[in-house]
Amino acid sequence: MAIEFRCMRCGQKLRVGDSDAGNMARCPGCRAVVSIPPKDAPAQPVVMAREKSDVIDYELFGQESQYVEITLDPSEVTFARMDNLIYMSSGIAVEDAAESGDSDRDSTGGLGVLKTISQVGRRMRGGSSLPMTAFCNVAEKREVVAFAPKAPSRLIPIHMDEFDEQLYCKSSAILCLARGIEIRDNDGSTFPENLATHLLRGDGIAILQVPGQLHHRQLDERTSINVATQKMVAFTAKMRLADFACPGVTDPVEVTTLRGPGEVWLCTA
Repeated sequence: MAIEFRCMRCGQKLRVGDSDAGNMARCPGCRAVVSIPPKDAPAQPVVMAREKSDVIDYELFGQESQYVEITLDPSEVTFARMDNLIYMSSGIAVEDAAESGDSDRDSTGGLGVLKTISQVGRRMRGGSSLPMTAFCNVAEKREVVAFAPKAPSRLIPIHMDEFDEQLYCKSSAILCLARGIEIRDNDGSTFPENLATHLLRGDGIAILQVPGQLHHRQLDERTSINVATQKMVAFTAKMRLADFACPGVTDPVEVTTLRGPGEVWLCTA
């Protein structure tokens, strides 16, 4: 006889022998550790919890020009652009986050690691057109991968849970993200369409890149600031934006008014 149950994280149907009742097992799909129910236990409805982001470990190197080294535990994933890669250890596998993920099941009967990456990658991208690559630790030990901006930049580690799990940022500002953070394009309904921003949603860590020097400003509900739109790197979701009129000025530089409460990150380059 066999015990059939579902992973409470990804919903994958699992099957084990009777002798495993009451033990713990690792889901071959999402790699979560799950509890095996007793033999003949009534089937329980699967209530899918919101997926938490991988808790990636990172270290920044350099001063005015920086790069980041990410340490991944087994099965952890980070997303970045392939052309920002510096190096990765031998246990890191890569896959385009836009791949279909229609690979065959692996020998365990569950979803293969890379197929799982593809599925998570499509959720991560949401409604985004931003090209990203998944870097997954497929080894049984910790592995590292490092990324750097194309131009000298400062790096900002953003812990999304400190900002209500939502942050708007320019597409050029995204260096790498933990698995579990979703990216959505600005559709023009919240901010002007010419403001090329993405909404990041999730509880993980995002590493942003700031060309030149970094200027960070925190605004209360009574404070506003006028900034050159092209110098905006990121801002919190509660910030209110409006076009700033410059009558008689022919300079094509666009200016945006930001009103608090919230925080904004600006660059000098």
